[in-house]
Amino acid sequence: MYSAPFKLSLTLLALAGVTFSSFSCSSNLTLVVPVVNNTATSTPTLAPTNTATKTPSFTPTGSNTPLPTATPTITKTATSTPTLTNTPTITNTPTISSTATPSPTITPTFSPTNTPTITPTSTPSNTATNSPTPTPTPTIPPMSVICSTDYINYPSVTSGKFGINYATTMVPLCSGWMLYGDVNNNKIQAVNAMYQTIGTSYSLSAAPGDMALDSTNGLLYVAMPGYPYLGIVNLNTSVVSYVLLAGPAVHLAATNTGYVFASLSQVVNPGTEYIDYINGMTASYVAGVTVTFFGNNAFLACNSAGTTLIVGADGCGNCSTYEYSFNTGTYASALLYTGPGAYTTNGQEMEMSADGNHLAWVNGGGNGVAAPNNYSILDLSVSNITNNTGFWTTAPYPRSAGFSPNSANIVTTNGTDLQCWGVASHFISKATWFGASAAGNLRRTRFSGGGNIILGLDVPGSSSTPTTILWETFP
Repeated sequence: MYSAPFKLSLTLLALAGVTFSSFSCSSNLTLVVPVVNNTATSTPTLAPTNTATKTPSFTPTGSNTPLPTATPTITKTATSTPTLTNTPTITNTPTISSTATPSPTITPTFSPTNTPTITPTSTPSNTATNSPTPTPTPTIPPMSVICSTDYINYPSVTSGKFGINYATTMVPLCSGWMLYGDVNNNKIQAVNAMYQTIGTSYSLSAAPGDMALDSTNGLLYVAMPGYPYLGIVNLNTSVVSYVLLAGPAVHLAATNTGYVFASLSQVVNPGTEYIDYINGMTASYVAGVTVTFFGNNAFLACNSAGTTLIVGADGCGNCSTYEYSFNTGTYASALLYTGPGAYTTNGQEMEMSADGNHLAWVNGGGNGVAAPNNYSILDLSVSNITNNTGFWTTAPYPRSAGFSPNSANIVTTNGTDLQCWGVASHFISKATWFGASAAGNLRRTRFSGGGNIILGLDVPGSSSTPTTILWETFP
């Protein structure tokens, strides 16, 4: 248990008459401490050399590192060594200090077998498969008035709907843009139905009615029912001008030369058919156009040069349709052809193709085609409206028609369906419409300026209810 030198020292002390007592240290270590008999004449004798000043020295050997056996190792420092003086009384009682000086300590050896091991759980990292791929925001093409191409940056979406303020008329532009008449707010509003975007607005002095666009010069003409002025919006400068008329304008037909024909209300001018010829570039009245009286407001259609003018009755049954030549220098009109009354059974709209060859005279009761195709729109020849080259069967009840810019297709509606036909073939050119439907209130159908988007205006029965634009890409 003790080293040999330590045992020898104890033996010598015992021979000198020193007895021992013990005290305990930590870790159950018993330390032997010499006890000297308190007799003044008793002087211990140490061998082999014993002087009064000789201090027996004993130093336990070992190290602080625990051995792999159960035998404890005691480390003693010089301050812990007992010193004998000439007086047989031991004045230096060994003191175990708990200071930084190492004390006789047994450091138990143990294996950390009971210490639980904490294994960190890895946190899954987000990968491309866990995060949805963001859908790129499509670039909205700018509104362009003078245009002939649709830029569609939304290839994944081919149809949709867009709610707007109450409106009954619209004029298409390119790339999903259009202008509509905001009836309740007395303004023209630009929107892009495809990209769900609101654009520029143009304030008016009264509620807008029928509209016509001169896309060559960027002029929008606006009739204002009950207000004896024609509104002219210069879309290039955003300037709105007004031209005083003999009465409120009802229907319009624009040329591409900066002029417009405006038919006036029969309520204000009973007994006379008034059609005014207006210079849109200078916002000025030019002349009145003489036409045959038929007692109703007049729908109008003209070619791009303004040299051919066709007039049909609004809301009339069995009324004739008239075709005139018009001299843009002298402002004189001449009757060319009179279409039969069978063409007219509740007139709804009149549209001429861009090439000036086809007229769609839309009537709720059809144009007199025999059953089962009686609810049809005749393809009338502009060179002579008493002739036709076929018809487009919409089913009850024809409401609107609009030609594509290249005059190859025509879009129609019977109030519920959007229908697209080949102009020459008179067959359906697109029969399936994804998402394009309405509740029987489709009032206007148009092609975009580029011909790749079809627009429909779903007009509710009440002006307090929003109107809906339906759109679909074509073909």
